[in-house]
Amino acid sequence: MLRSLGILLAVATVADGASSVHQATGIKIGEVSQTGAIVWTRLTRHADALREGVPFVEVNSTKGNHEAVAAGQIPAGRKLEEMQYAVPGTLGEVRVRWAPETAPSGAEESTLWTAVEPARDHTHQFQLTGLAPGTWYRLRVESRGADGTSGASVDGRFKTVPQAGVADATRFIITTCHDDWRRDNDAMGFDMYEATGKWQPDFFVQTGDFVYLDKYYPFAVSAELARFKWNRTSAWPFVRDFYRGTSAYFLKDDHDVLRNDSHPGMTYGELTWAQGLSVEFEQLPMPRGLPYRTIRWGRDLQIWLLESREFRSEGRTLDGPGKTLLGEAQKRWLFETLRTSDATFRVVITGTPVVGPNVDYKAGEKGDSLADEAFRTEGDEIRRFLAAQPNTVVVTGDRHWQYHSVDPATGLHEIGCGPACFGMAEGFVGKVRRSAMHRFLRIDGGFLSGEMTYPAGRPSLTFRHHDTHGHVLSEYTLGATR
Repeated sequence: MLRSLGILLAVATVADGASSVHQATGIKIGEVSQTGAIVWTRLTRHADALREGVPFVEVNSTKGNHEAVAAGQIPAGRKLEEMQYAVPGTLGEVRVRWAPETAPSGAEESTLWTAVEPARDHTHQFQLTGLAPGTWYRLRVESRGADGTSGASVDGRFKTVPQAGVADATRFIITTCHDDWRRDNDAMGFDMYEATGKWQPDFFVQTGDFVYLDKYYPFAVSAELARFKWNRTSAWPFVRDFYRGTSAYFLKDDHDVLRNDSHPGMTYGELTWAQGLSVEFEQLPMPRGLPYRTIRWGRDLQIWLLESREFRSEGRTLDGPGKTLLGEAQKRWLFETLRTSDATFRVVITGTPVVGPNVDYKAGEKGDSLADEAFRTEGDEIRRFLAAQPNTVVVTGDRHWQYHSVDPATGLHEIGCGPACFGMAEGFVGKVRRSAMHRFLRIDGGFLSGEMTYPAGRPSLTFRHHDTHGHVLSEYTLGATR
């Protein structure tokens, strides 16, 4: 159970129903380092999503013409804030108070009261600094109305990154892909979040497709509609409760920004790539500089978070030495940081696969990852390099099935975390053992866990596939080879 400033969460939110402002979309604690973290929040008009709102009109979009049908999604005379599961924002101010969990009551530091930004969907992100490495912190995000009246508070906790010389027993979770209308818990959102919250991970990586802007309903062909979908997903109780209790890192993927297989230069209705990216940045605590980064988590674990959207060549162009998915600068950075790392285990986390295999597509129909023919030249280069690095494994999101595969040419291992809810599961139907590359394949929802342990004093890293309720389905352990 989460503990905050000496009291339980329930005490901190007991006055929520009477507050003038609320935090129905919760808080998120992201980009945690040894000494810092970003705390995200948003002020809302109500304590929960508008569950009894007006349903969207179901418009036939079988031909994929979302732009043409989008205007008919909202009944005539109705506003978006009246629609079912709307979470309208509101004016007010927020601040964060925090302290190590072991510190006595009254030892908290605090930010200044700061107004949320209406132009950024009534959100605000605080950059905490001066934190101690490898430490669990408690925090409280407080709010008040524009008139100064007291608002709702949310308590949370998170762990900072341990120093590189510390042997740290670590638990972490990696997930991908969830969509509100395919959720597996009608009232609470996604069962996976409840299961992973009970596991109390030290950190969490969401590899993208947090929302599906191009799926019903609504088809998010504008910034206003995109915000609606981000707000709705964040307001589910299981989602809110999970993100207030862990350090999180977020990657972006195509459906988060625009639509399927999107990249810079594309549009979705009136929503441009730049607008879609700006909305994602306001809705998640993500880095504003280079999107690719690496985090050294103690002595034995280092993770790399790759960017697979912003720097890619157009997928339908002919493959060759000049065609890239990662971009030359990111690729040079990846090679250099991996070569110079002295971490025992290296985990390369990416929004799209490097090994695969993918499901069968006709030639030219799919070219969205390094595992596809459209990026074969760069994919071969990346696989050869990663396979040559000791104790290195790839973990990928995006694919709607859980798997563990081994590249037959290089021996590189790749683990697909699979979709976060069973409604998203698809691929390899009726062909569960269709590829000799697979060590494990399951078409269903769940999550991937990683656990660093020290049996007999030696570092060991174990990955496990789980179903949405946390039951273990497969296990793969790396022992140190040097």
